[in-house]
Amino acid sequence: MHANVILSNLRDAEGLAMRVGPRRAFAVAIGFLALAVTAALLGRAPALAALPTAMGAAVSGLRPGERYGALVVDGALLAGACVAYLAQA
Repeated sequence: MHANVILSNLRDAEGLAMRVGPRRAFAVAIGFLALAVTAALLGRAPALAALPTAMGAAVSGLRPGERYGALVVDGALLAGACVAYLAQA
């Protein structure tokens, strides 16, 4: 997921975040999340919208730091994937 990579770069002050600045990198990540939710809802598997929705919830309170990134941001991927899996089962 592109948003996760961008947010990881933002947390670690590298990659896209260093080239375009933190505000723009965050806006690009939010744009990817919105696009992913829309694509999932319009596609054949709307339950997959749980993944970018969970990630969006995690970044709404984004705090720089390794612990927040590892537990909340990456944990949102796991939680969203679990919800999507259970919704399709």
